[in-house]
Amino acid sequence: MMRRRQNAPKFSVKTIVLLLICIAGRGGAATIEIERERGILRFSGKISMDSANAILGHLNSGAHTLIINSSGGDACAGILLAREITARKTFVIVEKFCFSSCANYIFLPAYKKMLMRGAVLGFHGGVDGDHDKARNSTIPIVQREIERQRRYAQQDKEFFAQIGVNRELFKISYEITKPAEIKYTYTGTANGQVNVFTSESAATEFLGSLAAQGKPAALSISIEAISSDKVYFPNSDTLRRYGVHGILTYPYPANQNEMDKLAKTIDDAFEAVGDF
Repeated sequence: MMRRRQNAPKFSVKTIVLLLICIAGRGGAATIEIERERGILRFSGKISMDSANAILGHLNSGAHTLIINSSGGDACAGILLAREITARKTFVIVEKFCFSSCANYIFLPAYKKMLMRGAVLGFHGGVDGDHDKARNSTIPIVQREIERQRRYAQQDKEFFAQIGVNRELFKISYEITKPAEIKYTYTGTANGQVNVFTSESAATEFLGSLAAQGKPAALSISIEAISSDKVYFPNSDTLRRYGVHGILTYPYPANQNEMDKLAKTIDDAFEAVGDF
């Protein structure tokens, strides 16, 4: 049995197409920790609209420095924070780990930023993930949500163009870390019963049969399109090459062997790929 360290972060790898962009964490509200001492705010936990609003409340009342540990989370909440962090020139310090939406939307936009010794910054893509199967869906509600994703992706592009960060960084990180196979799961709910399908044709047949009987049904789709245990941890030169500025301190492993040892302090199954 794999041994897992206490409090090790895990990515949320499911994207619910019915709520494709603004998703709530699995299992209800995620546990967060927030501490404040004068102008310094320390946050640990997933990024959600609730946690983003809590952070913004402290920024509005004078917090100027954010010390963070986060495995990522909600992209809508992330870009909301990104805009405020940019406008307020917030100083961001990664204490132990900052992955996914945290890396994209909290670390990159910060006016000044740094990693504490032993911290890991991890990227594994952006909002332009490879969801071609969902984009080609014939289910109307999925098509509407994909269109909403396109509109959100445009906001994302405009934001990073505004701060001068080249989004090619996200594409590269996705190529480095993407899973061998993207998995699609269709979940249909009717009369209190849950039915799970692995193909759109089976899900469509399920909906059609219920419609023929005049019975209501709901359908959601989960897409496992990003790695749950692998990130790209670029060095500071790479970040600067892609337009990231304001890096003060950025401790970085000397080689991949040291990177592997650092990754194991996060989780026994965790992998970080570096610039070596």
